[in-house]
Amino acid sequence: MLKNQAFLKLFLQEERPLMAYLLSATGDVHATDDLLQSVACILLEKLSEYDETRPFGGWAFGVARLEVIKWRQKACRLREVISEESMRLLAETAAEHGPETDQRYSFLRECLQKLGDAARRVMDMKYGQGRKIAEIAAATDRSVPAVEMILVRSRRNLRKCVEHKMSRFMENTR
Repeated sequence: MLKNQAFLKLFLQEERPLMAYLLSATGDVHATDDLLQSVACILLEKLSEYDETRPFGGWAFGVARLEVIKWRQKACRLREVISEESMRLLAETAAEHGPETDQRYSFLRECLQKLGDAARRVMDMKYGQGRKIAEIAAATDRSVPAVEMILVRSRRNLRKCVEHKMSRFMENTR
């Protein structure tokens, strides 16, 4: 049986791919945080049931998938959500691209630092705090179109920066 320290090491290796899967499956940063915490608790509670001869990631993604299904059942009354087949494909893709996702995340943090203070603040309010564009506009004393333009330009700059760093990284690892 795994000890808590070994569990923590295995979970931390899968945390970002799990987060990517949960975010893809829910489209909601706050739901992703809640589900990731729930998955971690369930894995820890059921640690004695884990078969160490099997990959930990597969077990963790199985639990995550079940948690997403529960979340979807609650959320389907409120809005349309993706199909179970799409969820399965998202889980497979997230597991397959886990190391790449970690690298992109690292590059994203570096690229965020290159944004101006105002752009970083707007991005944090939108994606870190989950605030609506109208709220951000009011809080930053800008118009809604101005905030939308900051977000568009910031996302474009971040995508270009991460893609550039990723292509250089991939060239250096060949």
